[in-house]
Amino acid sequence: MLDIDAMLPYDVGRDFRPVTLLAATGMLMVVNAQFPATTLPEVITHLKAHPGEYSYGSPGTGSTSHLSMEIFKQLAGVDVVHAPYKGSAPALTDLIGGSIKLMIDAMPQVKAGRVRAIAITSNDEPSTIMPEVPLASAAGLKGLPGRAWYGMLAPKATPTDIIDKIAADVESVLRSPEIAAKLPQLGLEPVKPMTPAEFGRFLDKEMAYWVDATRRTGMYQVE
Repeated sequence: MLDIDAMLPYDVGRDFRPVTLLAATGMLMVVNAQFPATTLPEVITHLKAHPGEYSYGSPGTGSTSHLSMEIFKQLAGVDVVHAPYKGSAPALTDLIGGSIKLMIDAMPQVKAGRVRAIAITSNDEPSTIMPEVPLASAAGLKGLPGRAWYGMLAPKATPTDIIDKIAADVESVLRSPEIAAKLPQLGLEPVKPMTPAEFGRFLDKEMAYWVDATRRTGMYQVE
């Protein structure tokens, strides 16, 4: 078991101040096109019938993709072997080629691949980019990570008036028609603008989820 706190040279709460949320993207479960299952319940049933026979890919050990699959394994009660890669692109290449059979990754990485989309991990609302892909929660699998997201932080010593000015300027940019049209082309979904205080509460909630997830999966020691 690794001590994740000892591996990081910084502490998010200690060293940074929240500014705002920028964009989000769905986490998508995809399988090789020849995989003998087309829905999430069928995937789970097939994996249960073949414990340890299949491998899943991730962009690397400890990545959001890796953790998401480990949470899926725990919730679904399946045994799939992790195959870590150095990035999403080589993992997706092997998924298309059939060396690995499934993965969960951020939507921009897998949206254009020649693979079969099975489910969006978000627990609440369908993706605005791929509304045709069902939610994992609709198949009864609740508790998977929600959307991957992108936010802005500033050094801890940044004055509050500067933080507020940056947040307001970013909100103005994100509301512009040009950016609103561009984000979906990049596989990103617009998000409700957040004040620094709101983004701080969002960060606290996200960090609490992932700390609990790493403890439950037994992947890391997090204090």
